[in-house]
Order: sequence, then C-alpha cells, then structure tokens
Amino acid sequence: MMRVAILLPRLDPGDAVGNDARGMLQVLMASGIQCKIFAGSWSKGERPEPVRKLKRFLGSGDLLIFHHTVHWPEGEAAFCQSPARKILKYHNLTPAHFFAPYSKAYADACALARTSLKALLESGVEKILCDSAFNLEDIVVEGANRSICEIVPPFHNIEQREKIDADLSIVYERMRGETDFLILSVGRIVPNKAYEHLIESFSVYQRAYGRGRLVLAGKQDALVATYTRKLHDLIASRGLRNSVSMLDHVSESRLRALFLIADCYAVTSEHEGFCVPVIEAMRMKIPVVGSGETAVPETLGGSGLYWDEFDPHVIASAFQYIANNKDTADSLGEVGFQSFQDRFLTARISEIFLKSIGRPTTSVVESGASSVSEAGR
Repeated sequence: MMRVAILLPRLDPGDAVGNDARGMLQVLMASGIQCKIFAGSWSKGERPEPVRKLKRFLGSGDLLIFHHTVHWPEGEAAFCQSPARKILKYHNLTPAHFFAPYSKAYADACALARTSLKALLESGVEKILCDSAFNLEDIVVEGANRSICEIVPPFHNIEQREKIDADLSIVYERMRGETDFLILSVGRIVPNKAYEHLIESFSVYQRAYGRGRLVLAGKQDALVATYTRKLHDLIASRGLRNSVSMLDHVSESRLRALFLIADCYAVTSEHEGFCVPVIEAMRMKIPVVGSGETAVPETLGGSGLYWDEFDPHVIASAFQYIANNKDTADSLGEVGFQSFQDRFLTARISEIFLKSIGRPTTSVVESGASSVSEAGR
C-alpha cells in the first residue's frame, strides 16, 4: 500500500501552512493511507517526524508532498533526492521588495526561496497544488508547467475553532462602547499586509462618519520592528490611539471572540496568496471590505466589497455603508457564508485534494460532511 509523507519547514499550532498539512494528514489517514508529517522544526506539543527519517519511510511507489514556504536547504535536498513520486504544494512566496526597507535578512530569505524553486521544479515533480489561481499564475511565471498545476484550497481549522469557548474578556479590556463599529483584520504584522492602508482608511472613516474601532490581531515580528513602529507612529499621528488596537500573540479563544463580535472584516494587503482569515469571516457571516491585486477577490468568490485599486475614501465609505445599513450588511454576510459552504467546507476541500492525487473520495467526503454544523453569528 502507498505511503504518503508531508514535508514542511516548521510545524506550529495555528499556522495556516501547518493547518493545511494537518488537514492533509487527517484526510489521508481517514481514507486508509499510512501518512506522516516530517518537519525541520516544530513547536512544543507538535509531533512530526524529523527529516532524517524520511528516507526510511518512503519508497519509489510512495508519495511525497512538499509545502515550500521558505528557503530550506535540508528539506529541498530531501525532496529533490527522494525516489518517491513528488507533489509540490505552493502557498506563494512573498516578493523580497516588501521586506527590503525593513529587514535585509527577510528580503534575502524571500529571494532565496524563489531561487530555490527552480531545483524543485526540475526534480521530477508530477503535480503542483496551488491554493488559488493567483498562486498558480505566480508559479507558472517562475517556470512551472501549467499542465501539471491544479487549484486545491488549503485545509483550515475554522470548523474546529467553532468548538472553542470564546474568551470575551477581551471585549471589556478594549472598553468597547455600545455604538462602536468594530472592524477586524487578522494576520502577521508584516509589510506585504499593507496595514498602513487600512489605518489610513479607518482614519478617513473616523473623521468623516463617526465612532468605530479597528483591531489588528497578529504576531509582531522583531525582525521587522521598524515596520511595526511605522504603524504605531501612523496611529499616533492620526489621533487614533484610543480607537485602534494592535494585539500581539492572540490566543485561539480570544481570536474566536474577536470574530464573534466583529461587524466588518477588512484586508488591504498588497500580496496575498489566499487569506484564510477572510474565509473565517465568511463562515461567521461578517461582511468583508478590501482592496489590492491579490488572491482575496478569488477567495471571496463574488461576496464582500472589494476594489483592485486602493483608495482610503472608497474603503471608508464602504465601512460607513455597512455600519448604517443592517440589511446590506446581513445580505453581504449571507452571500459570504453561502460561498464558504459551497467552496471551503473541509468535506469539499477533502474531495478536491483526494481527486488531485488520484484517490477515491466518497467515504471520506461523506464522513467529513456529516460532522459539519451550520454556523451563524
């Protein structure tokens, strides 16, 4: 019987790539395939296998799936040298120019990760699984054969997170008033996310339309501390210290609470290969507003309010319209929810994934679908 190894640089709880790898593992094991995750490093509590054990696990008839996210010589060599069938899962690589003004180390790492793609693509890869069409086009530009590329949305832990008790103490800590309109954005505090665009948009909204609160929830990285300081300086210069919160290291229970109380989800990223928090907002029937030439419009699938060109006044007007028109907000939320149900339920992603690697899907999809509950706000 075929074995499958899933290889990635690091396995962390809550990380989008880690969630995708764990989702693959669960679906493959549920379909009767022996499968293990192999990683270069991992957080306490995670239990992957070290890369040195990969050779003993795989043979020529087995399958190796590699999540390429950073330049990782050990993993890249293990992938290229493996006798197994090879699949590359492509989550996209942030272009180096986003980091160049803030961190040479990050910029160099991003550049090296793109350079290393060439060897991976020439190692006998039989298929490339891309999170989105945006990612597919990106890797084709890097030299991939379009005919072996397929779109497979990433597995996520959104349905599992619904079982977590929300830590609502965060509501009182930020002293939300009854008339506050809460705008939420989730993701690492890094330059490609362009949070400065979101802060500018919120500043226009506050000045023109009234009371609201913006919450940016995401890990703050010391290697791009100058970018984080830039955001704090912008918040201060716009007089927003009392209405913008930047939350670092948010627990799963607190993140659950933030999604429960948010009135709008916003994204103004300049480079985004999928954006899992957007589909969590869709699942929670939260209207999404955003801008940028990224994969987010594709992820939204026609729901939400989105513009390719960034204009803070347009974004601010969208905030105001959603805040003052409950029927419109509810309608946008319902459309987003239905799009999630149709495209991003774990059962649906399982079906797409298993089909992409040539495995039967019926029993796994049925068992997955039976465990999915309807979600509302």
